[in-house]
Amino acid sequence: MSASAVVGAARSGIAAAAAPQQISAHFYRGGTSRGLFLRTQDFAAYNSRQRDAIICAASSPDPDGRQISGLGGGVSSLSKCAIIGSPGEGISPFYPAFPGHRHIDDVEKSKDPRNGWDVVYRFGQVPIQGTEIDWGSTCGNLVAAAAMFAIDSGSITQNTLEAFAKEPKGSYDGMYPMRIIAANSGNIVTAHIPLHRIQSRSLPDYGPNTAPSHSIHHFLQAARTGTARIAGVPGSYAPISIETPLPDRASILPSGSARNQINVAFDDGRSTAIDVSLVDCGLPVIFVSAASLLIPLDLLMAHPAELDAHALTMRLLEAVRREGAKLSEKVWTNFSPSAPKVCIVHPRTVYKSSGGDQVDQRDMDLLVRSISVGNVHRTIPATTLSAVAAASAFVGSVVDEAIALGRLISASPAPASQAKSQGKKDVQSVTVGQPAGLSTASVTLGMAGEPVGIVYMRTANRIMHGWVDVPPSQCLS
Repeated sequence: MSASAVVGAARSGIAAAAAPQQISAHFYRGGTSRGLFLRTQDFAAYNSRQRDAIICAASSPDPDGRQISGLGGGVSSLSKCAIIGSPGEGISPFYPAFPGHRHIDDVEKSKDPRNGWDVVYRFGQVPIQGTEIDWGSTCGNLVAAAAMFAIDSGSITQNTLEAFAKEPKGSYDGMYPMRIIAANSGNIVTAHIPLHRIQSRSLPDYGPNTAPSHSIHHFLQAARTGTARIAGVPGSYAPISIETPLPDRASILPSGSARNQINVAFDDGRSTAIDVSLVDCGLPVIFVSAASLLIPLDLLMAHPAELDAHALTMRLLEAVRREGAKLSEKVWTNFSPSAPKVCIVHPRTVYKSSGGDQVDQRDMDLLVRSISVGNVHRTIPATTLSAVAAASAFVGSVVDEAIALGRLISASPAPASQAKSQGKKDVQSVTVGQPAGLSTASVTLGMAGEPVGIVYMRTANRIMHGWVDVPPSQCLS
């Protein structure tokens, strides 16, 4: 083809001139997840094109699964979004209702000093090869980023932070307790995020309408640096502690029992009864032992991509997910690609992490592999980690059995699982071996030994803030 022909073909491919829509957006990592963050008040302006804006920004659908033209990362943990705002911002006669429970935008209820909340967190799982965002689940990893973003974006104002700090100008290393309500469930978690005081000639960036300033300002912001590390994330950051109160036993165990049997059909036509535990600490998780599914240990310990490629096992796990969801009417009614999740458990054993490091069995309580949106998670979702900790407190659960069997085989208790007394309650830490290394969560136990709260540590960082261009021609109709 001649040069003039190439130029002519290029010109013929030029669509009518149309300026791209610019979305004020922010990109954050929270824990081992990453997502697009938008302020409620900014995003509201897009009216009926709200879904289109997110889908286009992520570059979905992508038949090759790479999301090459957008901010999506090609796997479920890197294809997420969150809409963050103050209570009340999600209600307006000028745009469609945002997803989530209606009471989350009740300003008066949010002011309650004991049961109120400071920030509304709307999480969306963005499909890689589809177009429908799943607003019915949540992400515990991104809670850490939601807390940081709420400060960065001004949902938590400087006046609020200063009133809390009550410190003169200078350094400040306190932890701010931010109450965050999840739109999908109405559950409230508290993120304890470290603050430090900085001075700058610029005011905090609250969006494109922020007025410039030539004076030096002192203000508090979420700490960026620290020594906290989590498996699956290179480097160290400031620690953010996430505290989740748990409801009663009936809510944590949607099936009414710590252990149930389901019938699952194998590819060869055989149907067998398999023991599972269905646990809900914000998002339902079905626990199943690797042995009951005849998953070889070498496959379980291999890189997640190898298990992903094992079609027979992945079909079996999806069957477990579907049948396990039927144990609870509520879980089955809300069945979606994101929920419930499935977590394979196995007694602790030595293995090599996806980064090549050897992980000693003495440093963990059990081995786990979590399935999220049809793929093996490269680490472990925070909601699944929370459910592991809660399930460990129920005698006879699939998780409890795996921990006990691991102790029996190795003939020594795991240091991480020793309970510590904290006033009238005990705190029991559980460490899991996941593909990238070790992750730990602690469960607070009530007087009767029942789980009443979960605490885990995450880190977060802002990757970018600015605008995402969404060409009108690429938006869905």
